[in-house]
Amino acid sequence: MSKQLTTYLCEKPSQASELASFLGLKASHKRRNHYIDSSKGIAVCHAVGHLFELAPPEFYEPKLAKSWRSAPLPIIPEKFEVQLKDEMKGVFSVIQGLLKKTTLLVIATDADNEGELIARDIISHAKYKGQLKRALYSSTDTKALQTAFSNLKPASETAFMAKEADIRRKLDWVTGMNGTMAFTNYLKDKKALSKGAFSVGRVISALGMIVNNRELEIKNFVKQKYYPVTAICQYNGHKFAAKLKVPAEFADADGRCTNRQKAEALCGAIKGKKFRVTKSEKTVKNKGAELPYDLASLQIDADRFGIESDETLSLLQTLYDKPLSAVTYPRTDCRYLPEGMWEDAKPIINHLNKIDVIKTFSLNFDKAPKAFNNKKVAIHHGIIPSKKPVNTAKLTDKQLVIYLLISLRYAQQFMKPYSYESLSVEMQAGKLTLSLSGTRLLDKGWKKAMLEGGGKEDEDQTQELINIDIGAEPTVIDTLLEDKTTSPPSRLTSGKLIEAMEHPERFELDPEVKKVLAEGDGIGTPATRSDAIKKAFKKGLIVKHGRFAKPSKILSAHAGQLDYFTPGYTALLQRTLNAVAQGKVEERALFTQNENLVRRMVQKWTN
Repeated sequence: MSKQLTTYLCEKPSQASELASFLGLKASHKRRNHYIDSSKGIAVCHAVGHLFELAPPEFYEPKLAKSWRSAPLPIIPEKFEVQLKDEMKGVFSVIQGLLKKTTLLVIATDADNEGELIARDIISHAKYKGQLKRALYSSTDTKALQTAFSNLKPASETAFMAKEADIRRKLDWVTGMNGTMAFTNYLKDKKALSKGAFSVGRVISALGMIVNNRELEIKNFVKQKYYPVTAICQYNGHKFAAKLKVPAEFADADGRCTNRQKAEALCGAIKGKKFRVTKSEKTVKNKGAELPYDLASLQIDADRFGIESDETLSLLQTLYDKPLSAVTYPRTDCRYLPEGMWEDAKPIINHLNKIDVIKTFSLNFDKAPKAFNNKKVAIHHGIIPSKKPVNTAKLTDKQLVIYLLISLRYAQQFMKPYSYESLSVEMQAGKLTLSLSGTRLLDKGWKKAMLEGGGKEDEDQTQELINIDIGAEPTVIDTLLEDKTTSPPSRLTSGKLIEAMEHPERFELDPEVKKVLAEGDGIGTPATRSDAIKKAFKKGLIVKHGRFAKPSKILSAHAGQLDYFTPGYTALLQRTLNAVAQGKVEERALFTQNENLVRRMVQKWTN
């Protein structure tokens, strides 16, 4: 064997097979769980996901192996033990043996937190001390791989991702293990659970509470009749409609008139009156294209086409992996693109032009769109089509939906803005106010590249907007009184659950907590949210109701005991976790915050 051996460490067998083929290794070089060409000094090995895990509670307190009541909770390890999974001993043995001969190890796992942690756990436990590099690639087409593996990065540049994943798993262990043991004991004491366990977790419990709170909103919702009044006005021979703003003495807390007699009185009060225009603004507005997708925004849009969040991720992975290599890296939380990818724009659009709808668009490549911004990109970037052409006829229907969403969003970056004229008018007669607003389409621009279907067709306004100046006095010649009823909020689909985890402030009930939640505060990470939803269903916190989620009976009955897992608190804990990973907050401060919560939680359920 050559004295020099470069080993490439992959995350899973399929990844290793593809990389081995790219590096020129053949079937004859295949060995048990790895490939090796001694003459070239190249080897490719692989994990099977996480080979290591944190030791269970009984490692720290052996009595818990018999019963979760055998020792006082919570269990807070002074030092966490990372153990090799029993079923992964054979896989690790092969890697360990190979690393003893390796002079340069290239980490080629997925370029995300979990992929980095998979590699770093192996490196640590194998006690590898040789050279270490990192391959970063966002696409699996040949050109992208050639660029990545000829420009290896120092491994120190991505160490932070493993640190964040390690902190998260420890945080989740303390919450999940102690919460599950204590709450399961509590439910069994209440005769609410006869066997098995009820899972508690930082993310899945918060998700369960969002679903439960929405169910309570629906259950407690009281339908309310209300009566909007529209004035039919005339000015200079033109008729137009304007909405009456309900006077405070006739309005409920939401500004609606809920008494029909009062609404009829308002109709009588305005009919025949002249109103004086106090505001008349007509402006042209241009709206640029939305940024390329990240995983969450793609899952939200795919949900409109009946594709659930975990299926979207699965389909996206098939489009990313060989042999398709059709799109860039899927598990991203960034929607911007590196400026260096601007040179790929024309080649990508050239092969997208094989899609009939795209070749009809007028695209502009004079300057890079705002999506290309190095300052907004760290490791990952937005999801776009790769440089490899795809035969769309060979894609499944759902693969095609995902690929078209991504491709059309990319094409939109090079199209004109959506342009429209906006009108806003206000009119007064004493204390009564009428308002009129409207829009007129000027240029559909990038919205020509919206994927049709999914219940979100663009309703462009094409009506002519009235010309009316401040000081004009139109007359109300008639009124329209409508009977309307308020509707309860709807249950959440998997796409809406992703949106809820992205924007927990919308579901936080405490107004003070809601105030401090900022843009970017979320529950979990974009890469793990669909997995959390899947787990919440599997563990019985939430159940399917058609395409919607409902709380399980046991969650509904005992949700009051899980009030620690509010959307706001969980999001703020995630904010602190992110800050620790970035070195802005001490790690100990995060664990102290979480441990204090766990102690209160366990004490409540134990007592």
